Amino acid sequence: GQTSVPTNLDGVTAVAAGGYHTVALMRDGTVRTWVDNRDGQAKVPAGLIGVQAIAAGWWHTMALMKDGTLIVWGDNSLGQITVPATSRTGLVAIAAGALNSVVLKQDGTVAAWGYNYDGQANVPAGLKDVATISAGDFTTVALKRDGSVVAWGNNGAGQTNVPFSAQAEVSAIAAGENHILVLKKDGSVVSWGDNPEATVPPSAQNGVVAISAGGRHSV
Repeated sequence: GQTSVPTNLDGVTAVAAGGYHTVALMRDGTVRTWVDNRDGQAKVPAGLIGVQAIAAGWWHTMALMKDGTLIVWGDNSLGQITVPATSRTGLVAIAAGALNSVVLKQDGTVAAWGYNYDGQANVPAGLKDVATISAGDFTTVALKRDGSVVAWGNNGAGQTNVPFSAQAEVSAIAAGENHILVLKKDGSVVSWGDNPEATVPPSAQNGVVAISAGGRHSV
């Protein structure tokens, strides 16, 4: 039922798809969720307002507040909703892996917590000047302000081995289950990791303005 959009859902400004639940950010700063709620991931905390961004993992939901604080709810079996004291304020972006949480701070550094079997919550030492972040199921990606990309976590399909073509002039990133794709400033797309998800067709090699990664497909 996660694709059965609730009635009267008007004024949406952003959406996020979790493993089995869907999240919508409303124009008034509130959040709507629906379907799977086995771990409370679709039960929005009472009185939640002033949200500026949302993210959804398999069974947890994240909300970045306009004051730079973070609210997380849902499954906490691996500590994914237990926000460290050092990551409760001064945040500018969020991303949810399958079972972990990632945040970008105002100073350009990144913090992550939760499931870490593949090292997806082990932020590389010295990583700074980050502009945006993305989290796949078990891989985390950061786009730096200089247009280069850094990836860490599961590397079973080579998805953390950033190719030379993605080490500069990148404007956007997206991480899937076992692949990563990036949008270059010239409108072309580069992807690596598990194939055929990472095989960019000719129609996506120029004139692209936005990208998104599903579990095993790319858009």
